[in-house]
Amino acid sequence: MSTYATLQKQLQNYVLSGERDVLSEVMDGPRLDALGRLDVYATGYQLRLIEILDADYPALHVLAGDDLFDQLARAYIAAHPSVFPNARWFGLHLPQFLAGDAAFSAQTVLAEMARFEWAMNLAFDCTDDPILDIAELASLPGEAWSTVDFQLHSSMQRVELAWNVPAFWQAVTRAEDPPIPAQSPNAAAWMVWRRELTIYFRSLETDEAAALEALQGGGNFARICEILCDWHEPGQVPTTAMALLKRWIDEGLISGLRHQVSARLHLR
Repeated sequence: MSTYATLQKQLQNYVLSGERDVLSEVMDGPRLDALGRLDVYATGYQLRLIEILDADYPALHVLAGDDLFDQLARAYIAAHPSVFPNARWFGLHLPQFLAGDAAFSAQTVLAEMARFEWAMNLAFDCTDDPILDIAELASLPGEAWSTVDFQLHSSMQRVELAWNVPAFWQAVTRAEDPPIPAQSPNAAAWMVWRRELTIYFRSLETDEAAALEALQGGGNFARICEILCDWHEPGQVPTTAMALLKRWIDEGLISGLRHQVSARLHLR
Protein backbone atom coordinates (compact mmCIF):
# COMPACT_ATOMS: atom_id res chain seq x y z
CA MET A 1 0.00 0.00 0.00
CA SER A 2 1.43 3.34 -0.98
CA THR A 3 1.74 6.14 1.50
CA TYR A 4 -0.58 9.13 1.17
CA ALA A 5 2.30 11.35 -0.01
CA THR A 6 3.25 8.80 -2.67
CA LEU A 7 -0.34 8.57 -3.85
CA GLN A 8 -0.50 12.34 -4.15
CA LYS A 9 2.69 12.38 -6.18
CA GLN A 10 1.51 9.57 -8.44
CA LEU A 11 -1.83 11.25 -9.02
CA GLN A 12 -0.05 14.51 -9.85
CA ASN A 13 2.20 12.70 -12.31
CA TYR A 14 -0.85 11.24 -14.06
CA VAL A 15 -2.60 14.60 -14.25
CA LEU A 16 0.49 16.40 -15.54
CA SER A 17 2.12 13.82 -17.80
CA GLY A 18 -0.10 10.73 -18.02
CA GLU A 19 2.17 8.45 -15.99
CA ARG A 20 0.08 5.45 -14.88
CA ASP A 21 1.85 4.34 -11.70
CA VAL A 22 -1.19 5.36 -9.70
CA LEU A 23 -3.60 3.26 -11.77
CA SER A 24 -3.09 0.16 -9.61
CA GLU A 25 -4.12 2.15 -6.53
CA VAL A 26 -7.47 3.28 -7.95
CA MET A 27 -10.60 1.13 -7.83
CA ASP A 28 -13.16 0.83 -10.59
CA GLY A 29 -16.41 2.62 -9.89
CA PRO A 30 -20.01 1.78 -10.77
CA ARG A 31 -19.97 4.14 -13.77
CA LEU A 32 -16.29 4.57 -14.63
CA ASP A 33 -13.33 2.26 -14.45
CA ALA A 34 -10.15 3.33 -12.68
CA LEU A 35 -8.69 5.01 -15.78
CA GLY A 36 -11.91 6.91 -16.43
CA ARG A 37 -11.99 8.15 -12.85
CA LEU A 38 -8.41 9.39 -13.16
CA ASP A 39 -9.25 11.11 -16.42
CA VAL A 40 -11.87 13.20 -14.61
CA TYR A 41 -9.06 14.84 -12.66
CA ALA A 42 -6.68 15.13 -15.62
CA THR A 43 -9.33 16.62 -17.90
CA GLY A 44 -10.58 19.00 -15.22
CA TYR A 45 -7.07 20.26 -14.55
CA GLN A 46 -6.41 20.91 -18.23
CA LEU A 47 -9.76 22.65 -18.70
CA ARG A 48 -8.97 24.92 -15.76
CA LEU A 49 -5.66 25.92 -17.35
CA ILE A 50 -7.45 26.64 -20.63
CA GLU A 51 -9.88 28.86 -18.70
CA ILE A 52 -6.93 30.77 -17.25
CA LEU A 53 -5.48 31.35 -20.72
CA ASP A 54 -8.88 32.44 -21.99
CA ALA A 55 -9.15 34.99 -19.17
CA ASP A 56 -5.68 36.39 -19.90
CA TYR A 57 -6.03 36.35 -23.69
CA PRO A 58 -9.71 36.99 -24.58
CA ALA A 59 -8.98 38.79 -27.87
CA LEU A 60 -6.57 36.04 -28.91
CA HIS A 61 -9.42 33.58 -28.38
CA VAL A 62 -11.69 35.59 -30.66
CA LEU A 63 -8.94 36.04 -33.24
CA ALA A 64 -8.05 32.35 -33.33
CA GLY A 65 -11.58 30.98 -33.01
CA ASP A 66 -12.70 28.28 -30.60
CA ASP A 67 -11.04 25.31 -32.30
CA LEU A 68 -7.64 26.87 -32.91
CA PHE A 69 -7.57 28.47 -29.47
CA ASP A 70 -8.29 25.10 -27.87
CA GLN A 71 -5.53 23.56 -29.98
CA LEU A 72 -2.92 26.18 -29.13
CA ALA A 73 -3.89 26.17 -25.46
CA ARG A 74 -3.46 22.40 -25.17
CA ALA A 75 -0.17 22.56 -27.07
CA TYR A 76 1.04 25.30 -24.72
CA ILE A 77 0.00 23.30 -21.65
CA ALA A 78 1.99 20.32 -22.94
CA ALA A 79 5.04 22.45 -23.70
CA HIS A 80 4.88 24.61 -20.55
CA PRO A 81 3.38 22.71 -17.61
CA SER A 82 2.39 25.10 -14.84
CA VAL A 83 5.20 25.73 -12.36
CA PHE A 84 3.68 28.77 -10.66
CA PRO A 85 1.88 28.61 -7.30
CA ASN A 86 -0.08 31.63 -8.53
CA ALA A 87 -2.06 30.75 -11.66
CA ARG A 88 -1.85 34.41 -12.67
CA TRP A 89 1.55 33.73 -14.25
CA PHE A 90 0.70 30.54 -16.12
CA GLY A 91 0.32 32.35 -19.46
CA LEU A 92 3.68 34.11 -19.18
CA HIS A 93 5.35 32.21 -22.03
CA LEU A 94 2.44 32.04 -24.47
CA PRO A 95 3.62 34.91 -26.75
CA GLN A 96 7.07 33.32 -27.14
CA PHE A 97 5.51 29.87 -27.60
CA LEU A 98 3.26 31.05 -30.43
CA ALA A 99 6.17 32.83 -32.11
CA GLY A 100 8.42 29.78 -31.96
CA ASP A 101 6.18 26.73 -32.33
CA ALA A 102 6.03 25.40 -35.90
CA ALA A 103 2.28 24.81 -35.72
CA PHE A 104 1.52 28.48 -35.02
CA SER A 105 4.53 30.62 -35.91
CA ALA A 106 3.44 31.15 -39.52
CA GLN A 107 0.38 33.04 -38.22
CA THR A 108 2.41 35.88 -36.74
CA VAL A 109 -0.72 37.80 -35.78
CA LEU A 110 -1.36 35.23 -33.02
CA ALA A 111 1.94 35.92 -31.26
CA GLU A 112 1.48 39.67 -31.65
CA MET A 113 -1.97 39.59 -30.11
CA ALA A 114 -0.67 37.49 -27.22
CA ARG A 115 2.23 39.90 -26.73
CA PHE A 116 -0.12 42.88 -26.69
CA GLU A 117 -2.56 41.31 -24.24
CA TRP A 118 0.21 40.15 -21.92
CA ALA A 119 1.65 43.69 -21.88
CA MET A 120 -1.74 44.92 -20.69
CA ASN A 121 -1.82 42.23 -18.00
CA LEU A 122 1.59 43.33 -16.76
CA ALA A 123 0.57 47.00 -16.82
CA PHE A 124 -2.55 46.28 -14.79
CA ASP A 125 -0.68 44.26 -12.16
CA CYS A 126 2.11 46.78 -11.59
CA THR A 127 2.71 48.64 -8.35
CA ASP A 128 0.80 51.85 -7.63
CA ASP A 129 3.61 54.29 -8.33
CA PRO A 130 3.05 57.99 -7.62
CA ILE A 131 2.53 60.31 -10.58
CA LEU A 132 4.69 63.40 -11.04
CA ASP A 133 2.82 66.69 -10.92
CA ILE A 134 3.69 69.26 -13.56
CA ALA A 135 4.18 71.83 -10.77
CA GLU A 136 7.16 69.82 -9.50
CA LEU A 137 8.75 70.11 -12.90
CA ALA A 138 8.19 73.88 -12.94
CA SER A 139 10.00 74.20 -9.62
CA LEU A 140 13.13 72.45 -10.90
CA PRO A 141 16.20 74.74 -10.72
CA GLY A 142 17.51 75.83 -14.10
CA GLU A 143 20.98 74.43 -13.44
CA ALA A 144 19.50 70.96 -12.86
CA TRP A 145 18.13 70.43 -16.36
CA SER A 146 21.38 69.11 -17.78
CA THR A 147 21.42 66.20 -15.32
CA VAL A 148 17.79 65.58 -14.34
CA ASP A 149 16.60 61.96 -14.53
CA PHE A 150 12.96 60.97 -14.90
CA GLN A 151 11.54 57.81 -13.40
CA LEU A 152 9.05 56.07 -15.67
CA HIS A 153 5.90 54.60 -14.17
CA SER A 154 6.44 50.88 -13.59
CA SER A 155 3.30 50.02 -15.58
CA MET A 156 4.82 51.21 -18.85
CA GLN A 157 5.26 48.35 -21.32
CA ARG A 158 6.55 48.63 -24.86
CA VAL A 159 5.67 46.29 -27.73
CA GLU A 160 6.47 46.19 -31.43
CA LEU A 161 3.40 45.52 -33.57
CA ALA A 162 2.94 45.08 -37.29
CA TRP A 163 -0.67 43.85 -37.16
CA ASN A 164 -3.76 45.87 -36.22
CA VAL A 165 -4.13 43.98 -32.96
CA PRO A 166 -4.91 47.09 -30.81
CA ALA A 167 -7.95 47.87 -32.95
CA PHE A 168 -8.98 44.21 -32.90
CA TRP A 169 -8.62 44.04 -29.11
CA GLN A 170 -10.59 47.25 -28.66
CA ALA A 171 -13.47 45.96 -30.79
CA VAL A 172 -13.58 42.69 -28.84
CA THR A 173 -13.60 44.59 -25.55
CA ARG A 174 -16.49 46.75 -26.73
CA ALA A 175 -18.40 43.71 -28.02
CA GLU A 176 -18.18 45.11 -31.55
CA ASP A 177 -17.36 43.33 -34.79
CA PRO A 178 -13.55 43.26 -34.96
CA PRO A 179 -11.74 44.42 -38.08
CA ILE A 180 -10.18 41.97 -40.49
CA PRO A 181 -6.58 41.33 -39.35
CA ALA A 182 -4.24 43.46 -41.42
CA GLN A 183 -0.45 43.69 -41.39
CA SER A 184 1.62 46.82 -42.03
CA PRO A 185 4.89 46.59 -44.00
CA ASN A 186 6.88 47.69 -40.94
CA ALA A 187 6.36 47.10 -37.25
CA ALA A 188 5.66 50.15 -35.11
CA ALA A 189 6.38 50.79 -31.45
CA TRP A 190 3.42 50.90 -29.06
CA MET A 191 3.30 51.56 -25.37
CA VAL A 192 0.85 50.27 -22.79
CA TRP A 193 0.43 51.73 -19.31
CA ARG A 194 -2.00 52.04 -16.43
CA ARG A 195 -3.34 55.11 -14.67
CA GLU A 196 -5.42 54.28 -11.62
CA LEU A 197 -7.53 51.33 -12.83
CA THR A 198 -7.58 52.17 -16.53
CA ILE A 199 -5.24 50.70 -19.15
CA TYR A 200 -4.13 53.01 -21.95
CA PHE A 201 -2.18 52.33 -25.12
CA ARG A 202 -1.02 54.28 -28.15
CA SER A 203 1.49 54.09 -30.95
CA LEU A 204 4.80 55.94 -30.81
CA GLU A 205 6.60 57.96 -33.42
CA THR A 206 10.17 56.83 -33.99
CA ASP A 207 11.73 59.78 -32.15
CA GLU A 208 9.46 59.40 -29.12
CA ALA A 209 10.09 55.65 -29.00
CA ALA A 210 13.84 56.26 -28.94
CA ALA A 211 13.51 58.90 -26.22
CA LEU A 212 11.42 56.60 -24.03
CA GLU A 213 13.89 53.78 -24.57
CA ALA A 214 16.63 56.08 -23.33
CA LEU A 215 14.62 56.87 -20.19
CA GLN A 216 14.07 53.18 -19.53
CA GLY A 217 17.81 52.67 -19.82
CA GLY A 218 18.54 55.36 -17.25
CA GLY A 219 19.13 58.27 -19.63
CA ASN A 220 18.61 61.81 -18.35
CA PHE A 221 17.07 64.87 -19.98
CA ALA A 222 20.33 65.75 -21.72
CA ARG A 223 20.44 62.27 -23.24
CA ILE A 224 16.89 62.67 -24.54
CA CYS A 225 17.88 65.89 -26.26
CA GLU A 226 20.93 64.21 -27.74
CA ILE A 227 18.80 61.41 -29.19
CA LEU A 228 16.22 63.80 -30.62
CA CYS A 229 18.96 65.47 -32.65
CA ASP A 230 18.76 62.47 -35.00
CA TRP A 231 15.28 63.60 -36.07
CA HIS A 232 15.13 67.35 -35.41
CA GLU A 233 17.18 70.45 -36.04
CA PRO A 234 19.28 71.39 -32.97
CA GLY A 235 17.29 74.56 -32.42
CA GLN A 236 14.03 72.59 -32.26
CA VAL A 237 15.26 69.89 -29.90
CA PRO A 238 14.67 71.61 -26.51
CA THR A 239 11.10 72.53 -27.47
CA THR A 240 10.41 69.02 -28.78
CA ALA A 241 11.89 67.40 -25.67
CA MET A 242 9.81 69.60 -23.37
CA ALA A 243 6.65 68.86 -25.37
CA LEU A 244 7.27 65.13 -25.07
CA LEU A 245 8.01 65.43 -21.37
CA LYS A 246 4.84 67.41 -20.73
CA ARG A 247 2.78 64.84 -22.61
CA TRP A 248 4.29 61.98 -20.60
CA ILE A 249 3.53 63.80 -17.35
CA ASP A 250 -0.04 64.56 -18.45
CA GLU A 251 -0.51 60.88 -19.33
CA GLY A 252 0.80 59.74 -15.94
CA LEU A 253 3.91 58.08 -17.35
CA ILE A 254 6.41 59.84 -15.07
CA SER A 255 6.43 58.93 -11.39
CA GLY A 256 9.40 60.94 -10.14
CA LEU A 257 12.51 62.91 -10.97
CA ARG A 258 16.02 63.18 -9.62
CA HIS A 259 18.73 65.74 -10.20
CA GLN A 260 22.29 65.88 -8.99
CA VAL A 261 22.01 69.35 -7.50
CA SER A 262 20.07 68.09 -4.51
CA ALA A 263 20.60 64.32 -4.99
CA ARG A 264 17.03 63.97 -3.73
CA LEU A 265 14.17 62.08 -5.28
CA HIS A 266 11.05 64.18 -5.64
CA LEU A 267 7.88 62.10 -5.41
CA ARG A 268 4.37 63.20 -4.82
